[in-house]
Amino acid sequence: MSLIQRDPESNKGDHGTLAILGGSPGMVGAAVLSARCALFSGTGRVVIARLSLADGFVLDTVQPEVMVIDVSAHARAWALRMRRRRHSRASYPAICQSYSMQTP
Repeated sequence: MSLIQRDPESNKGDHGTLAILGGSPGMVGAAVLSARCALFSGTGRVVIARLSLADGFVLDTVQPEVMVIDVSAHARAWALRMRRRRHSRASYPAICQSYSMQTP
């Protein structure tokens, strides 16, 4: 269900991509709620980009279309790929800054 009416001939790629960078181990609530709201408001593709999947959260059972990925091992390549896609807003420096703050 979405707040907007979509053209029946469209696909999720026509409605933008949102990458949510967040969800520390055991603290995924805000990222999950943000992802659900984004889908409800009409975003086509939603990715929760986490720095660690150690807590086992890899799937939102309420909204399984939300993609959950671990970006710690390949943050630079992922950010560059997201920046090339149309309608994407991803920043490599932000990912690296968050990663360096999380790493002991």
